[in-house]
Amino acid sequence: MTVVIADSSPLNYLTLIGSVDVLRELYGSVVVPQQLVFELIDHAAPRDVRIWASNLPHWIDVREVVINDDEMTNLDPGERAAIVLAQSEPGTLLLIDEAAGRIEASRPYPRQVHAAQNVAGKLCDAW
Repeated sequence: MTVVIADSSPLNYLTLIGSVDVLRELYGSVVVPQQLVFELIDHAAPRDVRIWASNLPHWIDVREVVINDDEMTNLDPGERAAIVLAQSEPGTLLLIDEAAGRIEASRPYPRQVHAAQNVAGKLCDAW
């Protein structure tokens, strides 16, 4: 089974529209780095997202990720951690929205990278 790793954007947007459970329906479970959870519960995140991230559902698997300080410094810590995690697991599907993150994720090995809008398309297809 494909390991699905998410950056904050798909989780953020799907939570805001009340459809985050579609990720469970599509993929069964989703892996997120701990750094990403910190972003989702930060006071700058939307209230609904903070509430959701403070009590993550059982299908979200939070993992610790060590990032070297010199890796992908143009990205925020959550994106960096999601990419490092995806690079550590062969055959992963990475859900990430930012263009710079998608470019970094494709180095040094091509991988299946989906932007948040691709997840939205799958959401439409599922209904």
